Parts: sequence; C-alpha cells; structure tokens
Amino acid sequence: MAARRSELGSGLVLSWPLFDGTISARRDAAQASEQVRRDELDVTRELEVARVRQVYVQVGVARSALVALENAVTAAHANYDQADARFRAGIGNAVELADAEAVRTDAEIQRALGQFELAQARASFGRAIAEGL
Repeated sequence: MAARRSELGSGLVLSWPLFDGTISARRDAAQASEQVRRDELDVTRELEVARVRQVYVQVGVARSALVALENAVTAAHANYDQADARFRAGIGNAVELADAEAVRTDAEIQRALGQFELAQARASFGRAIAEGL
C-alpha cells in the first residue's frame, strides 16, 4: 500500500496599496485643516496685540486730556476768584459772578469725567493684558 502523504502549507499575505487616492485626499485635507487653524491662531494673536495697543493709546490720551482738564479747572477758579473780587469791590455785577461760577462748575464736572475716563481706560488696559496671557 502506498502511503499517502499530504502536505499542508500556510502563509500570510499582506496587501498594502501603494497608492490609495482616498488616504492621500484625507491626509491633504487634514494638513489643510491644520494650516487653517494655525492661520486662525495667528489672526487671533494679531487681534489681541492690536487690542492691547489700542487701549494703551487710550490710557495715554486720557492722561493727556486730564492734564488739560486740570489746567482748565485752575483757570476757571482764577476766573471765579477775579469775578468774586470785582463783585465784592462793587466793580462787577451778579451776572459776571454767576457766569464765572458756571464756568468753574463745568470745568470741575469735565475734570471728574476725565478722571473717570482715565480710570476706565486703565481698567480696560489691565483687562486686555490679563486676557492676552
């Protein structure tokens, strides 16, 4: 009797396409999306820097305006003192005194508003710096 011999073999077949359009398209789309996000981040950074610069300039403008408002208050007080002295001496009249008082009061109100605007600009600047961190 002849012996039967059977041979079994096994193997592993690995198939990897050398070029797959879908994979390539997905990779390109992911790279494009990543670049868009980088560009958006750059724009956001530039906007934040511009905002900090803008509020810094606002602080400088408010400081300069406050100096001018202080000078206006000083001048209004001097004007009122002069009108009061003229009125007491009998040279001026009540209308001049009332007008000088109105100018003085308006100058003091404007100074108070200028102080508020400076405080507001400083707070905005501090917030802009803190948010940019």
